[in-house]
Amino acid sequence: MDTYPGADQIGALLLARALHDLNGFTPAVFVVYSRPDGANTIPRYEDLSLDENVTRHIRAVGGRRLADPAQADLILFVHAPDGPTAEAAAQEKIAVFSPRYTALAQKLASLAEAGPPVAVADTAYANGADDAQLRHLADAGLLPRLGAYAGWNTAGNSIGTALAHGTLYSFFRQRDGFSREAHLECLLTRLVENWGYQTRVRPEIVARYPEIHHGGTPVPAEMAPEVLHHLETALHTFTETWLAPCFPDLAVRATAVSLPWNRLLDVRFRLTYNDQ
Repeated sequence: MDTYPGADQIGALLLARALHDLNGFTPAVFVVYSRPDGANTIPRYEDLSLDENVTRHIRAVGGRRLADPAQADLILFVHAPDGPTAEAAAQEKIAVFSPRYTALAQKLASLAEAGPPVAVADTAYANGADDAQLRHLADAGLLPRLGAYAGWNTAGNSIGTALAHGTLYSFFRQRDGFSREAHLECLLTRLVENWGYQTRVRPEIVARYPEIHHGGTPVPAEMAPEVLHHLETALHTFTETWLAPCFPDLAVRATAVSLPWNRLLDVRFRLTYNDQ
């Protein structure tokens, strides 16, 4: 029996595992890291190396690791932290495009050309996405080509979520009944929440309202309407700036924004498309 850190990804993993078992599908996963020593990293809030965590999650979803990407059903690209894992909300926003991230985007583009879909487990930061990586992927037009993306909370949460979505996508994408809409809903939800909200909008809210010290601080009732208005406006700006150019046929927006636990660490929204 395997054990591994994290709980929030378990529902997605079990659902994917059940569907794989029902369909007699054992997803073959090729794993590649953003840097050579990334596999040995022990992320923040966890006690396993990334590579051991990945291996156990692949087993949990009913899959197996494969050494040849050309024979794989899914390529899992693990974006590893550079040294100790920092909080995504505190990352320095890189104003200009950098050679390092350009090289990462090129590496992902090359993997995408190999044939199998690519799922990205963004573990570079805790509680959010690597802003520079996502901006480079967006600029390179790679976001719509991803089979899955996750970059939230802990490394285990991101690994498990990316694997669940990615392995399901790899099985159903060329079969009758495949729903592109459902796939995009899952992909865009992660991009809006993990990147747009956790990495970009939440730090803006905390900086704007000193009474809210961090993501776990309760939002005072008298401030909630203003905070929610600012939050929804900022998410609209994010989708217009970063997602609309990548998904021009969708005109995606985040609406009905709320804070289910009355704190900034958790956000709820509904995605709308075109003229919905």
